[in-house]
Amino acid sequence: MFNGVAVITGGSSGIGLALAERLLRHGARVAICGRSAERLQAASLALDPFADRLLTMQADVTDREQVHALVTRTIERFGQLDLLVNSAGAGHLGPLGGNNLI
Repeated sequence: MFNGVAVITGGSSGIGLALAERLLRHGARVAICGRSAERLQAASLALDPFADRLLTMQADVTDREQVHALVTRTIERFGQLDLLVNSAGAGHLGPLGGNNLI
């Protein structure tokens, strides 16, 4: 049981969404963010049984103001923030070698 408040960046899909569901099942209040409104809407529908303990917010973690707004809104809604999980990421698919090596 975890009755704290978690923010999960990249929580609209993949590992972030799976972790959000797990935390919600264990009693947490959870805020998730992502860049895609469509993915956030799908995540919200998937997590609907926990809607009273879920906050979704469109935010890009590379924008400091959007991150600040996410934290502020989470604390306004749930009164605290106990856990931050940075699951947001971007990938680049392409061949290795040549000029692509660092």
